[in-house]
Amino acid sequence: MSTVKAYCETYVRKILPAIKAYIACTLVRKHGYSQLKVAKILGMKQPAVNYIVTGRRPIHCIVVLEKNPGLKKILDDYIEDLKKGFPFDPCVICRRITSNETIYKTVLQVVSEI
Repeated sequence: MSTVKAYCETYVRKILPAIKAYIACTLVRKHGYSQLKVAKILGMKQPAVNYIVTGRRPIHCIVVLEKNPGLKKILDDYIEDLKKGFPFDPCVICRRITSNETIYKTVLQVVSEI
């Protein structure tokens, strides 16, 4: 029996880990944040951030995030919000992605290939 998963379920399982990895790497490498601070911002444990930043935990889709200029801009703008002290809310990122039809279709296409 085949079931169609809701977009939110797919987002949380396949897309969100790549988004968190991109945000973690950007905050640590480009903005000089400590791994502990990034872990607190993203609601992760520091060792998980370390594995992501050092490349010991491969994250699916991260290459697509980095190569898609529209999606990268959404995430970079969100990183600026985080730097201003806004709390991490994955639903905000999801709404920004789904509000742009081109980016949304690209994300769905990538997820279907995984």
